[in-house]
Amino acid sequence: MNGSQEILNALGFQGFVHLGEGNFELINQSTDWFETIVTQAIHEASGLDDSSAQSTNNQGAEIPSSSQRNVRIANGKTFDDNDLALNKPFKLAVLFPFIENFLIDANRIWLSNTETVVDSGVWTEQGADGNEYQLVLKAFSVARQSMLLIENISDQFPEKQGVYQRMRELALINEKLIVELNRRQRSLQKEILKTIEQKASMRELEKEYQHHAAAVMICQSDGHVEVANNALVNIYRTESNGENTYQSLLEHWVNEAEQIYPEIKTNIEAGRYWEGNFQTTSFDGTKKVIQLSISPVWGEDLKINHYVCIAYDLSDFKVEDEDSDESIEFDFTTKLPNRRYFWHKFEQRKASADSRQVGFALVLIDLDNFKQINDEFGHMSADKVLVTIGGRISSSVKHDDFVAHLGGDEYAILLDYHANELDTSLITERLLRVINEPLMIEDSLININCSIGITTYRGEEISNNELFKQADLALHYAKQQGKNCAQRYHKKLEKRPESLKKIQHLRAAMIQRQFELYYQPQVPCDGSDNYRAEALLRWNHPTKGLLYPGEFLELLESSGLIVSLGYWIIHQACRQIKILQDEGLSIVVAVNISAKQLHHASFYKELKKAIKKANIAPSSLELEITEHCFVGEEQSVIKLLQKIRELGVLVAIDDFGSGYSSLSYLKKLPVDVLKIDRSFITELPGDTESKAIIQSILQLAEALDLKVVAEGVETEQQFRFLLDYHCHYIQGYIFSPAVKFNQLAGLLKRLKVTQTRK
Repeated sequence: MNGSQEILNALGFQGFVHLGEGNFELINQSTDWFETIVTQAIHEASGLDDSSAQSTNNQGAEIPSSSQRNVRIANGKTFDDNDLALNKPFKLAVLFPFIENFLIDANRIWLSNTETVVDSGVWTEQGADGNEYQLVLKAFSVARQSMLLIENISDQFPEKQGVYQRMRELALINEKLIVELNRRQRSLQKEILKTIEQKASMRELEKEYQHHAAAVMICQSDGHVEVANNALVNIYRTESNGENTYQSLLEHWVNEAEQIYPEIKTNIEAGRYWEGNFQTTSFDGTKKVIQLSISPVWGEDLKINHYVCIAYDLSDFKVEDEDSDESIEFDFTTKLPNRRYFWHKFEQRKASADSRQVGFALVLIDLDNFKQINDEFGHMSADKVLVTIGGRISSSVKHDDFVAHLGGDEYAILLDYHANELDTSLITERLLRVINEPLMIEDSLININCSIGITTYRGEEISNNELFKQADLALHYAKQQGKNCAQRYHKKLEKRPESLKKIQHLRAAMIQRQFELYYQPQVPCDGSDNYRAEALLRWNHPTKGLLYPGEFLELLESSGLIVSLGYWIIHQACRQIKILQDEGLSIVVAVNISAKQLHHASFYKELKKAIKKANIAPSSLELEITEHCFVGEEQSVIKLLQKIRELGVLVAIDDFGSGYSSLSYLKKLPVDVLKIDRSFITELPGDTESKAIIQSILQLAEALDLKVVAEGVETEQQFRFLLDYHCHYIQGYIFSPAVKFNQLAGLLKRLKVTQTRK
C-alpha cells in the first residue's frame, strides 16, 4: 500500500508534488482544489456527503469552493468542538491511527495562527521508484495561512537512526546497572527494615552494615544521624563518620535531588518510599553521581521516627558522553522515559505552554494492588505487565503527548493542548478502559485496575512541585473511590487532608502489625461439638487502645487497603485454624470478605494459596459475603462462588434479609449458610414483624438445606425463640464477646447448649 497516497485519496486529494528541499505540498492532479482535510474527515465521520455539507469560517462566511481554492488550505477555517471530539471516530483512523489525533492538533494550530509546527510522526513507504521513503505530515501557519506539508526526511533518517542506536546501546549498559542496583537496594531496604522491626538497636545495625558495599545511613525524622557506615565515608571523603558530620545530609540530599526530582519532598512528607539518581557534592567539593533510596520507618505511635537511606556511588559507571545524556533517561524495563527524563520534559512543556499561551494536563496513573501481582507471579512476570500497560498507555494518547514510567507501578502523561475537562475526561476514560482489558500472566487471565489523578496548567504562578502535588493529591482521592477511578484536582481536595493522614496511619498499622484477629464463637443449638467461630478484626492502636471495625473499616474500603489487609486476614485465619486442629479441635472459622476483595483479580488464587500453605481442609474455612457483593456483578460472582465451593470452602450470606433476598434469588446462589441480620434479632421477641421475617428465613433455609446462624443474640428470650424455631447456631454476647485467639480453644470447650427445644 502506498501510505501517503491512501491518506490523500481518503481525504479527497489525489496526489502530491515535490517542492524541493525534501518537502511535498498537497495538490490535486486535475488542478481542482478540494476542501480541507479536516472538513473531509468531519463529513466522513458524520455521514454527510458533499451536497449536504456547508462549510463556513469562524465568522460564518462561506468557504470558497474547491475550484476557487489556492494551494494553501483555507484561512480562518473552524468547526464546532463537538465535531472534533474523539467521540466521532474517523473511518480514516482505522487505516492510519495517527491521523485522527494529528488532525485535531492541526486544526488547533491553524486556528491559533501561531508559529508552532505539529507533526504526525514518521512512517515508511515504498515509492514508485522502488525506494523506501521516511515521511512525516506537518501542520503550521505562515502569514495567517494554514499549511499542510508532507516532508521527506529520508536523507537525515540513517544518520539519526545511527545516533539513536548508539544512544540506545549506551542506555542499555547504564540502565542494566541501575536496574540491578535498584533491586539490590530494595532488597537491602527490606532487610534493614525487618531488622528494625525485630527491635535491633542502632549499635547492632551499625555493626551489621559497617562494611557493606552500599552506603547506609539511618537517621531520625529530624535528620539526627544514628548509623553511618564506611561506604558513606568513602563517598563524602571525610575522616570521621561521627553523627555531627552527617547531621544535615538528608536535607542536603533532598535539596540536591529536588533539582531533578521536584516530587521528592512530597514523597518523603507523605511517608512513601523514594529512589533516584542525581549528582551530589562531597564535603571536599568533589562531584559524585549516586543512586539513592529513602524509606520511612514508622513507630508504634504511627509517626515516622527514622529514615533508612541507601546510596550507591555511580560515578565510575555513569556515561558522560554529551550525546548520550538523553539516552540514559529511559526505563530499562518499559523502554519509556523514566522519572528523570519526565521532569526534564515537564520543564520544557511548561515553558512551551507559557510562550504559546496554551495549557496542558498532567496525568498520574497508579496500578491498583500491583504488589499482589509481584508477590504471586514474581518480578519477571510483573515486569511484563508493566511493559504491556506502558504500551497500552502510549497507544491511547497522541503523538505529541509524553508518557513516562516513574518507577514501580506509576506512570505519568503530559497531555499537550489539553487544559479543559472535556479533553482530559475523554482520554482518562479511554485509559481506564484499555488498562483494564484482560491480559495473560503465565496461565492466568487477569484484569489490571488503575487510579488516575489529573491536574491542568493554564499559565498560572505555580511551582513544578506544587503542580505535581495537585495531581498526586487527586490520585490519592481516586484511590479512595475504589477500583478504576479518575479524579480531577480541585481546591476542595486541599480541605480534606485528614483522611489522607488516616490512610497513612492505616498503612503504618499494617507495617507495624497492629491488627489482630479476635474470635466470637458460634454455638451449635443441638448441643454437639461442631465448633465454629467468626474471625473479627481489631486494631491495637498505640494511643486510642483497641479499635473496632466501625472506626476504620470504611476508610480501609475507600482507600483500597482492604484488599491487601483482607489477604492477611485469610492467611492468618488459616494459620490459626491449623494450630487449633493440631491441638485436636475440629473447627470452622468464618471470615468476612468485602466486595472489593471478592472482585479482585487474584482473590481465588490467594485463597487457594492460603489453604495450601496452612495445610488445612478447605471445609474448615467459611467466607461471609453480603448481598451487596452481587449488585451489578451477579453472574461473575456466582461463577466465582461455584469455584470456591468446588474447592471445598463454605460460603455464607451475611446480614441476610436486609437486601433484596427472595426464594428465586437464593436458589441461584451457591451458598451453605445464612446469617440473620442482627437488626431482626434486636427486636425479638416482642416485634411481630421481626418474628415473622425470622420464621420465614428459617423455613426457607430448611427447604434449601442451608444452615442458619443468628448473630447479635444477647438475651435469654431471644435465644429461647431462636432455639424453638430450629436455628442451627447462636452467636452473641449471651455466650461470649469476641476473644483473643489464645483464649478461643478453652472457651469453645466450655460452651454448650444444654436447653432443649419445645
